[in-house]
Amino acid sequence: MARIYYGSFKSIQNITYRVELWDGANGTTLELITAAYATRVTAAGGYQEGAGCLSTKLEELSSAVELILSGNGFEIDRQGEGSTYYEDFTRPSRISTTWEIPTNTVKNAFIEIGNNQENKYAIAVYRGSDLFYVGRVIADQANYLRESVDGAMIFDLVAVDALNLIDGFNIDPAWFTDGEAIALDIIRKSLEYAGLDDYWTNFGASIYLKDGVTMYDTAQASNKGLANTKLNILSFYNGFDAFGDITFIDTDGTGYASTTNIDLANCKEAIEQILEIYGSRMHLESGAYWIVSDDNYNATSISTRNYNTSGTYQSTTTLTHAVLLGGTATRPKWEAKPTLTYQPPVRSVDVIEERDNAILVVKTEPNLSSIDLSIDDELIDAAKAIRCRMLIKWMDNSYVAITSGSVKRYQRYAFEYRIYFKNSSGTIKQYFPNINNYVTPSGPVTYVNEYMTIGTARNSWNTYIFDNQLPPPPAGYNRLFVDMKISAEQGSFIAPNSWTSSSFNQINFWGSIAAAQPFGTVENPNYSRITKNTISVAGAASDNSQRIEWKPKYYDGEGAYGYGSIYVYNGSAWVLSSDWYSGYASAVHDNLGTIQGRRIGGMYNKFVPVIQGTWHDLGSLTAIKTLQFDSTRWLFNGGTYNPRTETWAGEWLGLAPDYTQATSGGAGNYNPRTGERVVKDRLDYHEFAISSFNSQFSLVPQTTLEHLVNYALQPVTTQPTQDTQYEVMLKYTDSTEAMSWMLQEHGTFKTYTVGTFALDVTFEGHLADCTAGNIILNLPAANVSKGKRYYFVKKPSAHNLRIDGAGYNISGADHIDLSTNYSTAILICDGSEWFRIA
Repeated sequence: MARIYYGSFKSIQNITYRVELWDGANGTTLELITAAYATRVTAAGGYQEGAGCLSTKLEELSSAVELILSGNGFEIDRQGEGSTYYEDFTRPSRISTTWEIPTNTVKNAFIEIGNNQENKYAIAVYRGSDLFYVGRVIADQANYLRESVDGAMIFDLVAVDALNLIDGFNIDPAWFTDGEAIALDIIRKSLEYAGLDDYWTNFGASIYLKDGVTMYDTAQASNKGLANTKLNILSFYNGFDAFGDITFIDTDGTGYASTTNIDLANCKEAIEQILEIYGSRMHLESGAYWIVSDDNYNATSISTRNYNTSGTYQSTTTLTHAVLLGGTATRPKWEAKPTLTYQPPVRSVDVIEERDNAILVVKTEPNLSSIDLSIDDELIDAAKAIRCRMLIKWMDNSYVAITSGSVKRYQRYAFEYRIYFKNSSGTIKQYFPNINNYVTPSGPVTYVNEYMTIGTARNSWNTYIFDNQLPPPPAGYNRLFVDMKISAEQGSFIAPNSWTSSSFNQINFWGSIAAAQPFGTVENPNYSRITKNTISVAGAASDNSQRIEWKPKYYDGEGAYGYGSIYVYNGSAWVLSSDWYSGYASAVHDNLGTIQGRRIGGMYNKFVPVIQGTWHDLGSLTAIKTLQFDSTRWLFNGGTYNPRTETWAGEWLGLAPDYTQATSGGAGNYNPRTGERVVKDRLDYHEFAISSFNSQFSLVPQTTLEHLVNYALQPVTTQPTQDTQYEVMLKYTDSTEAMSWMLQEHGTFKTYTVGTFALDVTFEGHLADCTAGNIILNLPAANVSKGKRYYFVKKPSAHNLRIDGAGYNISGADHIDLSTNYSTAILICDGSEWFRIA
């Protein structure tokens, strides 16, 4: 694989352009060899023979075929015409090359190119000895045009730059470490999907990316640029909600794929999202991808930090960008009568930030190598509450080996979790939902279980959600740990008549753990909020009707786990951004959203002039440079470049900002109450209520026990000192027609001594100690004692115990007497009289 065809021509300004067709980023060319030879010889202090002499000798060894470039040779079309300064930050380009086909062999080769795989062929263009353009040949746009004057076929090959090719690829979670990735690396790795970066490496081109962003956070004043900026992976999910559902994604058909993309942004969207932070455009120009802020043009020169294809810093260079009109009848100049139009000014810019924060870990497939999921030692704000949501999904018998012929069915599932915090010395506080508080465990941190009995669960999908609002942890306990897993239990008895041996198995699942904290002390249960900061624009725009809604993905002040929080490098550590300096005025600084809003308002404080026409150049203009005339700098917005005639037909925007006209009104909470937002809020509340119900339902046995012990009739008021049994009963009170719980302690005896007593109905056993004299016990009225049963014991032999019916019969008599030592009686009531049953 190497260069297979090439051709060259000189422009009207005597600039040589060479167009090369490659079938792979390998091999070399006589020009590359000559350049490398000259570099080595010169570096060694030796004499360099004329390059043309060496090239002539090497050309004889080259297998590439030189062809004639017909017509304009090539044209480059750049997207962007009609766009404003605050949209379409990526500016893809397209090159169209025209080749004269001299033989059937070459014709068949070009036809083959038009029918081949898209990622094979590339076009490289040199301007003099400098790399100028690299694009991927688009096979289905290879066209036969016409015949030349000498009868040869003319073939049109079209290629596009990487920005045109990467919207079919998603960014890769593997690029992120601990959920963060450097902005420059995200851009660089996104471009790699096009496969064109290998040509820069093969050609020995050391500059691939030119970073000219001008905005910077105060912490990175000496470390500006994309290489010193980190972004959160959660900001690249499309409409992502950390507290939403997690879908099973099987990427390789085995059920155990290790990574998935879960609706991550495509690479072009990701680059656009990053450029939006800085108000920067991205072009392929003069052999490199330039990232330049509009603000850069306020100075006479543009400064860029330059990187190779590996992201390694190479140098910092400056470019004087202004191109002036020439004199009468000399270039550069406009072709007759370019048109002048205007983009309207804006009255205000509403900076609307939808802020979310979360620590998130995800499993999108059951994985035999990992049957639990954890948040491990994440720093949180110990002064704030925490929302912790655990979503777990599984299939009955999911990925658990079952013996042939088995009829095993899981009856009950145990969702097992533990939430705990450590302080700086490693001391632990564990959260328990039944008390909604924290306890120091006496030993190792144990799992808390919530049990679910699911009918007809076999071979079906099941979901369980734990979603709790935890109170602020104790002071100093700012290290969060969360673990979860699920186990399936097969009981010994399955209704109505199936008995088996019991078993308990930890099973596979997919799901997520999300933890978030509020911005303030009181906030919506999903801990998300929307803020709005209106940037007012004075001057000519103040009476204009146009208002812009700017909805950035990134913001300051949302903490370490804000989806849109940005980390910047201060020279020794990565810190959260907080105070951004604009690139347009060195004294202007504020939070990120305000700076972005003031940039737009400053650009559009008055009508922005737009010129459309054809510019005839001397050969120095590029898509990065500006035209300068009428006391205005004009920034190229899109159009077509013709190298043979050195003409640019397109659109230029006037650049005359006044940022003092744009002032911030301050950010405040905002609820747009749109249909989508209303539905989302309602769903959040309903889902939170459902998950709370799940937890409460799982706690029914425990809360029932607590109610009986504390609040039933005859509650347990003191802690027993020995093993004790209680009988739970329902009592109906006829006078109030009410049912109530009642607790009866078994084996409790009330002791009576000499005298007459009303029976203490809170005891089921009654001991008569007749040592000092006779005892009379009056039974309660039979009509309020239905179902009551009492046990009587008399001791010693002396004196008697009389049990009196108090107006109701006892087995037909009005009383019974017990006279002998340890004589006993058991009485039961049917609601009308008492019966002695023993």
